[in-house]
Amino acid sequence: MLKKIKYRIQVMKKLQPMTAGVRKWYAINLAAALAGLALLLILPQFYSLFIEKVILGRKIQLLLPVILGYILIQSASTGIAFLRRQCQYRIDNQVSVKVKEKMLHNMLRRPFAEYDRINAGEQKMTMDDAVVRMEDFTNSQTVEYAINVCRMIVLFVLLCFLEWHLTLILVVSIPLTFWLNHVIGKVFQKNGEDSWENDQAFGAWIYSSLNGWREIRALNLEETCEKTFVSYARRYMELFSVWIEFWVLRFLIIPRIKDDFLLQFLLYFLGGLLIFRGNITIGALLVFAQYYTQLVGCVQDVVTADTDLQANMVFYDRALAAIEEDVAADTGKKTEIRECSLSFQNVSFAYEDAGSDVLTDFSMEIRQGERVGIVGESGRGKTTVLKMIIGMIQPAKGKVLFGGDDLQELSLQALHRKIGVVMQENMLFNTTIHENLLYGNEHASREDMVQACKKANIDSFIQELPEGYETVIGEKGIKLSGGQKQRLVLARLFLRDVDMFIFDEATSALDQNSESMVQQAVESIGRDKTILVVAHRQSSLKLCDRLVRL
Repeated sequence: MLKKIKYRIQVMKKLQPMTAGVRKWYAINLAAALAGLALLLILPQFYSLFIEKVILGRKIQLLLPVILGYILIQSASTGIAFLRRQCQYRIDNQVSVKVKEKMLHNMLRRPFAEYDRINAGEQKMTMDDAVVRMEDFTNSQTVEYAINVCRMIVLFVLLCFLEWHLTLILVVSIPLTFWLNHVIGKVFQKNGEDSWENDQAFGAWIYSSLNGWREIRALNLEETCEKTFVSYARRYMELFSVWIEFWVLRFLIIPRIKDDFLLQFLLYFLGGLLIFRGNITIGALLVFAQYYTQLVGCVQDVVTADTDLQANMVFYDRALAAIEEDVAADTGKKTEIRECSLSFQNVSFAYEDAGSDVLTDFSMEIRQGERVGIVGESGRGKTTVLKMIIGMIQPAKGKVLFGGDDLQELSLQALHRKIGVVMQENMLFNTTIHENLLYGNEHASREDMVQACKKANIDSFIQELPEGYETVIGEKGIKLSGGQKQRLVLARLFLRDVDMFIFDEATSALDQNSESMVQQAVESIGRDKTILVVAHRQSSLKLCDRLVRL
């Protein structure tokens, strides 16, 4: 139990920055919980007054005060419960939003090299399932847990005061309860870890399958996918079967035998003997029974919280790891870029798994406003050059200068504000054309969008659509042709007003007419902008002033 309390404190310390702005609700929740605790301790006394004074003592004049007091306490308890729930909603909403914001912040600022190792299923589970469990932690494992422990101690003292012989006999089961739930909690913890591994692998598989559904259909892989799905589903069934068996044991079988049968029988059997011997009155036994029932409930709540803590540690640890991730800071680097000139100075680079350098002592100079084509056979380093320009990888030797400054000394955010990339496959979202354009400039007006789309040679197409700029284009822009996608991305870059345009095989998959329309849009770019074109087609290189061969 002490280890679990220590773990709770560690988690609470790590979550503390996420509670800024709602800490007063923690205080209100704690104060309300203490007030509710006091009312629960007072309530059994009204039962005692009713039995001993009103019923046995025949003091009917006390009936109305007893009823009014009971109603008052129940009303106050209901109001306190409502207040606590409101406090908890505010805390849960704040913490979940802040945790997700921090996760996303860290995820979007990872070093580029780490993105190849990202598991989409695990990221989704961390963002969804782990955050939901963390919300539960902020309630059941913090204020609620502390209040239940306090109630347990206070009730034990009260019971000892009322009848210590009976108390010692009945509370002997408490250590057994904690031990049984600790053992069960270990099973839940192992089951939770196995379920996490299965679910994140299943999530990643679903993500890749949905993205590649065209290839799956084209290659006749439907049966293979169905078999894979069934294997994940069967593993889930096995793990859930273990979970439900121990859940039934934990919540139904053990409490029914221990609390409902054995201890309740002992309470009234031994209590009856004490009444017979004159050690306790009927009213006192009723009060004792009320307090004892509360104690059993507190003990069950505490051991449930402990067991849930064990079961959910895998979720808490994943969520905390995501918000504690050590992301390389972009502070202290230059944010002002004077011009969009580019210089490779004796650059060499090799990938980890490659047997030789992709680039060896490579040099290149591109002045602002130039239109340069980069050509070469596959594997000669064209993509590597582009990755270095946008800061995805660093040269093993030599330097890459942008605007006269070493790229490693520039802020990546500042660099990316200057550069726009149009690739063969571009990021488009399953929303309207209007909202896709806002990713270029979130403050752009409709007039700005129209001008950018006219410049990109796509406005006339958009205007012909029934919904115009409010047309939903589907996942990855599936409702658009290849050329339309490229021109929409180009319009987005016009809205960003970038100074360097990079076209990475942007028209290689387009037909001649679509390529011609994209070329017309590219030719409209001002001569003050720098253009880099990586292409195999000679037609894509016509607008270039010169070529750099790798």
